[in-house]
Amino acid sequence: MKVVTRVEPPEPDLKPSEVIARAEGMRSVLLDGQDAVEERTFYSAEMDAAFDAAGFYRILQPRMFGGYEFEVATFFKVVIEIARGCPSTGWCLALAAAHSLQAGALFDEQAQREMFGPDGNFRAATRDTPRGTARKVDGGYIVNGTWDYCSGIPWSTHLMAGAMVEKNSDGMIEFDQFSGRQLLLVLRRDQFEQLNDWGHMLGLRGSGSHSVRVENAFVADHMVHSVNLLDIDVSDGTVGARLHGNPMYAGRQVGFFGAELASIAVGTAKAMIDEYERIITTKKTTFAPHVLRATVQDYQRVLGQAMGMVDAAEAIVLQVGRLYMDYCRDNVTGGQPFTVEMDYRLDQMAIQAGFLAWQAADLLVRTSGSSPMANGARMQRYLRDLTQYRTHMAASNWELMATTTAQFHLKSYID
Repeated sequence: MKVVTRVEPPEPDLKPSEVIARAEGMRSVLLDGQDAVEERTFYSAEMDAAFDAAGFYRILQPRMFGGYEFEVATFFKVVIEIARGCPSTGWCLALAAAHSLQAGALFDEQAQREMFGPDGNFRAATRDTPRGTARKVDGGYIVNGTWDYCSGIPWSTHLMAGAMVEKNSDGMIEFDQFSGRQLLLVLRRDQFEQLNDWGHMLGLRGSGSHSVRVENAFVADHMVHSVNLLDIDVSDGTVGARLHGNPMYAGRQVGFFGAELASIAVGTAKAMIDEYERIITTKKTTFAPHVLRATVQDYQRVLGQAMGMVDAAEAIVLQVGRLYMDYCRDNVTGGQPFTVEMDYRLDQMAIQAGFLAWQAADLLVRTSGSSPMANGARMQRYLRDLTQYRTHMAASNWELMATTTAQFHLKSYID
């Protein structure tokens, strides 16, 4: 049988600016579909097809396997624009589409050929917290477990899941969540069951963050990677960077993940600005003289402050993407290593972007009035969605991450 060495992307000449423009052009459709997305708990099959046709799932995917291999900042910008139309949809899309970067970096050629397949159709939710177990057998592992919060799973072709290793026959488990290595294993769609258990949270009810159950699935050795995800060793590059000749696949994970989620927060805050502008250009002041709110300096000031905060937040996120690429290039070419401290400092930048988005949201909500907080109102939905981001460990544990970052910086003194 002939082995296909390369899969061409659907649009070989597609440019990053075009894929960003496509995301911007979907805003009105996304706005109109927000209620249905929350009720369904994920975006529709029609929207999935539109995202596929637009190339969103292939932004970070290796060119060798049907992707566009665009840079990280392009991905962040697309996520911002989709979240501006519907934050839940932005979250669901981002966490299904982003992990082609991990797949392209960490796994060998055989695994990548199987994952991306003959047509490059690949989306993978990832839940790297070890919620399951893996028992070593000849040629691979037998995997069992239930993984919660598998955002993006409704339209995923695969699941990347963290697992503990069964150490011996009496069921002993070997794993150290904070300092040790774990297994990151890749399961096909036909190897797991998606549970109907999402939509009950305060916000992001349409993010497709369902649980997944796996029972006695066999995962071959080449589809399993042993890794400490908080400190991926990229000192020698990665198998993916060598395979694809692109340093983007030789990066760490923490800063990228933080900026991925911050992109959604920034897009949500931009949506709140859009809604605030609609409110003040259509509603009059409560007290006489009853004039359009947009003509009153108090509302103008709030809008201007919020725009400045969110513009700054977006600039930070996109700069994280650019720095990530710089660090990857320098690491591969020998300019300077991509260290843990650098990775964590990128994450701290992303967290600050999220803070700015939250501060802007507070200004906008406080001066929007009470009616925009009604059930079904967009401003209420955006506040709920952004609150959900604030409770995510990527944002809520920022003090711990800040301390860890400083400890890496001060290592020579602490040791």
